[in-house]
Amino acid sequence: MDSPQDHVRLSKREQQVGELLLQGCDNKEIGQELGITHRTVKEFCRRMFVKFRIDDNEKIKRVELALILYRRAS
Repeated sequence: MDSPQDHVRLSKREQQVGELLLQGCDNKEIGQELGITHRTVKEFCRRMFVKFRIDDNEKIKRVELALILYRRAS
Protein backbone atom coordinates (compact mmCIF):
# COMPACT_ATOMS: atom_id res chain seq x y z
CA MET A 1 0.00 0.00 0.00
CA ASP A 2 1.31 3.45 -0.96
CA SER A 3 1.83 6.04 1.74
CA PRO A 4 2.22 9.80 1.12
CA GLN A 5 5.61 9.44 2.81
CA ASP A 6 6.73 7.15 -0.02
CA HIS A 7 6.63 10.12 -2.39
CA VAL A 8 8.77 12.50 -0.34
CA ARG A 9 11.99 13.38 -2.16
CA LEU A 10 15.17 13.59 -0.14
CA SER A 11 18.38 15.26 -1.22
CA LYS A 12 21.48 13.12 -1.52
CA ARG A 13 22.82 14.52 1.77
CA GLU A 14 19.48 13.90 3.52
CA GLN A 15 19.66 10.31 2.28
CA GLN A 16 23.20 9.97 3.66
CA VAL A 17 22.15 11.38 7.03
CA GLY A 18 19.14 9.06 7.04
CA GLU A 19 21.24 5.99 6.29
CA LEU A 20 23.59 6.78 9.18
CA LEU A 21 20.61 7.51 11.44
CA LEU A 22 19.28 4.04 10.62
CA GLN A 23 22.66 2.58 11.59
CA GLY A 24 22.18 4.10 15.04
CA CYS A 25 24.63 6.98 14.72
CA ASP A 26 24.05 10.15 16.73
CA ASN A 27 24.45 13.66 15.30
CA LYS A 28 28.11 13.90 16.25
CA GLU A 29 28.95 10.54 14.64
CA ILE A 30 26.97 11.41 11.50
CA GLY A 31 28.79 14.74 11.28
CA GLN A 32 32.18 13.08 11.64
CA GLU A 33 31.35 10.50 8.99
CA LEU A 34 30.10 13.10 6.49
CA GLY A 35 32.58 15.85 7.34
CA ILE A 36 29.94 18.30 8.57
CA THR A 37 29.12 19.78 11.99
CA HIS A 38 26.60 18.18 14.33
CA ARG A 39 24.53 21.36 13.97
CA THR A 40 24.39 20.85 10.22
CA VAL A 41 23.24 17.27 10.85
CA LYS A 42 20.47 18.65 13.10
CA GLU A 43 19.41 20.96 10.28
CA PHE A 44 19.21 18.08 7.80
CA CYS A 45 17.12 16.13 10.33
CA ARG A 46 14.89 19.17 10.87
CA ARG A 47 14.33 19.43 7.10
CA MET A 48 13.37 15.76 6.96
CA PHE A 49 10.98 16.23 9.92
CA VAL A 50 9.26 18.98 7.94
CA LYS A 51 9.16 16.95 4.72
CA PHE A 52 7.62 13.96 6.52
CA ARG A 53 5.38 16.21 8.67
CA ILE A 54 6.81 14.93 11.95
CA ASP A 55 6.12 17.31 14.81
CA ASP A 56 6.49 15.63 18.22
CA ASN A 57 9.27 16.05 20.76
CA GLU A 58 12.89 15.74 19.59
CA LYS A 59 13.56 12.11 20.59
CA ILE A 60 10.21 10.89 19.27
CA LYS A 61 10.87 12.70 15.98
CA ARG A 62 14.17 10.85 15.45
CA VAL A 63 12.51 7.49 16.11
CA GLU A 64 9.60 8.28 13.79
CA LEU A 65 12.00 9.48 11.08
CA ALA A 66 14.05 6.29 11.42
CA LEU A 67 10.90 4.18 11.07
CA ILE A 68 9.82 6.06 7.96
CA LEU A 69 13.26 5.75 6.38
CA TYR A 70 13.44 2.04 7.27
CA ARG A 71 10.05 1.36 5.68
CA ARG A 72 11.05 3.27 2.54
CA ALA A 73 14.28 1.26 2.26
CA SER A 74 12.46 -2.09 2.58
